[in-house]
Amino acid sequence: MKTLLKNACIYTPQGVIRDGFVAVDGTMIAAVGAARPEGDFDREKDMSGKLLLPGLVNAHTHAAMTLLRGVGTDLPLQRWLFDSVFPVEARLTGEDIRIGTALALLEMLACGTTSFTDMYFFPWETAKLVADSGIKANLCYPVQAFDPADTYDKNESARKLAQRRRRAYPGGRLPARGVYLQRRCGGGDGGVEPSGGRADAHPSQRDKKRA
Repeated sequence: MKTLLKNACIYTPQGVIRDGFVAVDGTMIAAVGAARPEGDFDREKDMSGKLLLPGLVNAHTHAAMTLLRGVGTDLPLQRWLFDSVFPVEARLTGEDIRIGTALALLEMLACGTTSFTDMYFFPWETAKLVADSGIKANLCYPVQAFDPADTYDKNESARKLAQRRRRAYPGGRLPARGVYLQRRCGGGDGGVEPSGGRADAHPSQRDKKRA
């Protein structure tokens, strides 16, 4: 189906186009400009008074934490994390992650977010929702290390990552294109180094590829 959005205020990297046109052919943007594109359209929609702009990108999310809203409100960071958030996270299941992430995706899509980077538990549950919804995502598996003396053998999240990779993805390939290495909050380096793969240390987000 070919759709024409007309009389829109269009934001582009080159500037703002007023009373402009956007032609959409199926799922592809075919034309953007101040002049009406040539050709016939199956549908025309008047966008007077509306702003069209590229989709928003949420570069840092823990999407399923929508379930933790209000937990430990107004506590200092360390108490919020260790006394409120981490005890709840320790009990989260894959189904919990799926439900919390589904809510986050609904909110992001409703507000114009078309791509997000997520670092949270059970990323394979998130990947399923990404595939179903059509949103773009960069997904990472979190490896947490808060003790500088922590080793790979002692770190449960690092061992689970390696086991998951060996069991589900022969050859050590991950569908999520990175590992999220969360070190001790407040500074200092964690002692755990992921075996193979690419690591991102909080809070940097470097890989914007689609999962």
